[in-house]
Amino acid sequence: MDTVITRVSREHRDIVRSFVTKHWGAFFVIKHGKRFDLGALPGLIALRDGTITGLLLWEDRGAEVELITLDAVPSRQGIGGSLVDTFMCEALSPDCRRVSGTVTNDQLIALRLLQKRGFRITMVRPGAVDAAREIKPQIPVAGVDGIPLHDELDLVLVRSTRG
Repeated sequence: MDTVITRVSREHRDIVRSFVTKHWGAFFVIKHGKRFDLGALPGLIALRDGTITGLLLWEDRGAEVELITLDAVPSRQGIGGSLVDTFMCEALSPDCRRVSGTVTNDQLIALRLLQKRGFRITMVRPGAVDAAREIKPQIPVAGVDGIPLHDELDLVLVRSTRG
């Protein structure tokens, strides 16, 4: 069966909570020193046979939208890219001029995925993950492929104005 991408709805909240807690250690994340409670954020969910294969959650600030989480299981199967593409085509309002996101230094696949779609690195926050670990001790010391987990990288895509 194919993967279906749809908006996160109330009926998805329990499986989203379970998925996020499994992958992020809790139902919140810390990015650039700020806590994001994931239960109230809008999102897109990728489902295959009723099982989550991907999730993208964001915070909408009108002219700017921040990607908060992006997960794809298994990775490198096109799920993350499909989520981002669907998000950019269907979820953003025409008024949105800037999309930002933050990845940790171990998330090389996400970094490549976003850069291929026009996102640019705008800031590196050395030690930001170490500081976040003080708030959220569930953050591991090593991330993907055993890479020591210390830093955040901010990426931004500026959308052109129409007209």
